[in-house]
Amino acid sequence: MDKLMKYSDKHNVPLSLRASVDNNIMTNKSNILSQEKLIKAYQRMGFKISEELNNFESDPTAPFMIYNYN
Repeated sequence: MDKLMKYSDKHNVPLSLRASVDNNIMTNKSNILSQEKLIKAYQRMGFKISEELNNFESDPTAPFMIYNYN
């Protein structure tokens, strides 16, 4: 993620993701991460929750988040 964020900063390219605990490498069976903690982790990285429409077809209950979006 760090490399993507550095690239985004350098080239002013926005990143987006769906903060879903069901489809996240930051979680596994021995270390369950709650939805709230996952969102806060992304927010600490600089992502913000967006209300804008998106085309992600994953968990619709997970917020769409963006980074480096003007």
